[in-house]
Amino acid sequence: MAGTLFLFLDCAGRVKPWVIKDRYSLSVKILETNQWLEKTRIDSSSLDLIMRGQLKYYLKNDMRIYDRLDPNYEKLRIAISNIDSIYKDLKVLTNERSSYSSTWLDSIPNKSSKTIRIFVKNQGLKVNKFKKEYHKSLKNINKAFKKERKKLTFVDDEIKSFKNTLFKIKYKRSLLNEHLERFNKKANMAFFEEPNSFYSKEIQSISKNIESSNKKLDKYENFLSNIREIAMKEVGGSVYLLEKKDKVNKYNRRFLDGYKEYLIILDEMRKTFNSL
Repeated sequence: MAGTLFLFLDCAGRVKPWVIKDRYSLSVKILETNQWLEKTRIDSSSLDLIMRGQLKYYLKNDMRIYDRLDPNYEKLRIAISNIDSIYKDLKVLTNERSSYSSTWLDSIPNKSSKTIRIFVKNQGLKVNKFKKEYHKSLKNINKAFKKERKKLTFVDDEIKSFKNTLFKIKYKRSLLNEHLERFNKKANMAFFEEPNSFYSKEIQSISKNIESSNKKLDKYENFLSNIREIAMKEVGGSVYLLEKKDKVNKYNRRFLDGYKEYLIILDEMRKTFNSL
């Protein structure tokens, strides 16, 4: 989560303002804010279920943990609510104009002493400030949970590396495409020219093994392509509370085991092609 902060903090840790040059840059900022809200609302749905149960438990069993969790969770919720309010205000402002040019951005609305451009920049500062508060509150919640050997884990953060892995293995697999094409040509020639020969039967056997291997590779790639849905279904949402006693998630184990198998299959296929 910490990496996200760099999007709106400068090197000194200050909140960076929005750069609004024209209608398009304004539209981008409004879209980004909406996307952040949509993503956060999904996470908040899972987070709320977790926190309600945890707050109830610690209210009865450990007030020290409760007193750290409750105010930070409240700050987190307020930050989301404030960003939502700002987003709605900006949408109302921009919807009033079918075309917001530079002239419109530098105009001064009635009952105001500031231009629309300055108003929008100020709202952008507030959005980034509240985002900072959101992440700070989340960090503090996990600090409190750390004493209990627990951690709030976001599925999207956890599977980022999985998606990168998908691109890498597909590239490695693509390096065998030329070998596969040459093999298919040899196989077709053997089937049509010498269908009953020992060589033809050997090629058929190899062809079946390659087909089986490709199905396994396709299955693992499909798993990685749908990892988000698979992970959320397994843990019951986009956020879950990881405890020290918990075993490795099935999707994490499947990822690790499948990755090893994938590379072994590629190596075996490469050796097979090179031996022909």
